[in-house]
Amino acid sequence: MKIDRDFLNDAVNDKKSAGIYESIVALAHKLDIDVVAEGVETKEQLDYLRQFKPIFLQGYLFQIPKVNTEKTSEIIIKDIILHS
Repeated sequence: MKIDRDFLNDAVNDKKSAGIYESIVALAHKLDIDVVAEGVETKEQLDYLRQFKPIFLQGYLFQIPKVNTEKTSEIIIKDIILHS
């Protein structure tokens, strides 16, 4: 389960939002679903997320996204459909 960056921003700054974030993670763990925290950009966010183990982290704090210049067959098919 990937949790959107907006949830993380709110959770770090607001107690009620933090409760929602914690509930989402707890439910995913209870169902044995991997969790990816999206949009980790600050040390404050990283510190907040350390309480949720195991959890995968993704964001600018770790690596800037790379643009894939290769077109996959799925993208090529979509381009053909959209531009026909």
